[in-house]
Amino acid sequence: MAHSRRDFLKGTLSLLTLSLAAPTFSFESSKAFAAGTSPNKILVVVQLDGGNDGLNTVVPYSDKAYYAARPNLAIPETSVLKASDKVGFHPVMTKFKGLFDQQKIAVIQNVGYPNPNLSHFQSRAILNRADPTTREEVFQLGWLGKYGDLKSNSDNPLSIVNLGDGRGSLALPKSLVGNKILPSSINSFPLYQFLTDAQYPSDRNNQVNTFVKSNSANSTSSDFLYIGQTGLDAVSSSESLQTGIKKYTPAIKYPENSLGVQLQMAAQIIAGDLGAEIIHVTLGGFDTHSGQKDDQEELLTAISESFDAFYQDLVRLGKADKVLVMAFSEFGRRVRENGSAGTDHGTSGPMFVMGNAVKGGLYGNSPDLTNLDSAGNTVFDIDFRAVYGTVLSDWLQTDSQAVLGSKFENIGFINK
Repeated sequence: MAHSRRDFLKGTLSLLTLSLAAPTFSFESSKAFAAGTSPNKILVVVQLDGGNDGLNTVVPYSDKAYYAARPNLAIPETSVLKASDKVGFHPVMTKFKGLFDQQKIAVIQNVGYPNPNLSHFQSRAILNRADPTTREEVFQLGWLGKYGDLKSNSDNPLSIVNLGDGRGSLALPKSLVGNKILPSSINSFPLYQFLTDAQYPSDRNNQVNTFVKSNSANSTSSDFLYIGQTGLDAVSSSESLQTGIKKYTPAIKYPENSLGVQLQMAAQIIAGDLGAEIIHVTLGGFDTHSGQKDDQEELLTAISESFDAFYQDLVRLGKADKVLVMAFSEFGRRVRENGSAGTDHGTSGPMFVMGNAVKGGLYGNSPDLTNLDSAGNTVFDIDFRAVYGTVLSDWLQTDSQAVLGSKFENIGFINK
């Protein structure tokens, strides 16, 4: 009987512990894994976790209401890196502004959805599943998981990859949950391989071969076969990864922060031609209820410098035409600053898209700070699913309606 990932997760076995220090692999690969086919298009998704304050990122410096609402946190007009006669970037985002000036970055302003939810967990679920009606606690496929089911090579466990920086636990984003394919989650390249007994290094091949043989055994149990194929995929993908990343020679200096680490790992995977189509990275720390000024400056510096290093690296590797970067946060922050030198949970905010295929510039309108909802939050201008839909149709060349369930306006920020 054929199994889907959903069937498997609904069964009695909910956790697989393998002899690999890599927590997730494809559960539905019926053929031997073979990497080496480089896809035409790669999407790198950057999740800014915690709710980035969009108003101090893309600053509405011409709006008096902004300064009235934020007497302590507002960015002085003289410091803003001006992108138009209305808005500009936080002063620490100099390299980001440089890419914007080169038309490599599109800024989609005031992105949100109807009836916004201010819970981190619920809002993440909504953005990751592309469904404003979803409930966080209910099993549901993610929008990139649906894409993977339709388009990705399900025989390649490295076609969809979730990265971490090796500094903590690594959770699979809900956006990557699919039926046919389960992404590889990689927190550290050295640990993403078969770990044999260190006391007997000369016996490594025997230990690996024994694992492969035991996972290749025939059985009448579909669950047993499912687990066995997972083990085989794990060994194959880890070996391919270790071989592929050796093709990468560091030449660009990345900043020493979490995002810089992850984007350099992404560059290594891309350089290795391992067949990756979707690469997901996460930068946390944006829940700035107090002490926002210093914390957000550090985070925005990380975005600016890491994006610039990654783009330079892609150019150096000859991959800049094949990679698109999309950054989002689960929500923005409230317009008015609070009494703790921070901002509380809000609604709409900006999204960023970077790459050679981008029609750079500003899209949508800056938030209307004189027309707020009953909680003092901004009213969105562009539905986030329109951004996803544009990426799906114009970059990933997929029927966006098949993934999102409905048609949304094409924003036009990608050169076809």
